[in-house]
Amino acid sequence: MKENEIKVTFTTHWDDGPKITVPATYDPETGKVTVETAGVEPDGCLLISQYITLPDGKEIFVCDTCHEYTLKGPEGARECRNPGMQKL
Repeated sequence: MKENEIKVTFTTHWDDGPKITVPATYDPETGKVTVETAGVEPDGCLLISQYITLPDGKEIFVCDTCHEYTLKGPEGARECRNPGMQKL
């Protein structure tokens, strides 16, 4: 784990209800999320949302296109923090 990264949990929420949570690290400076172990994707399910939970309980949504960076900005105008992505 790099000096500026913090341990978080990464949660995926699927359309038929299951939520899968796995350990991850988060770099608050860049918004990069690194999942430590892969979760199991439920068969035939669609991803509804994914987010990280910080140690203080705050939840931050993760981009559902790149799956590697958090989103910034208000609801409806969120942008992926991935430098290679355009506005969502």
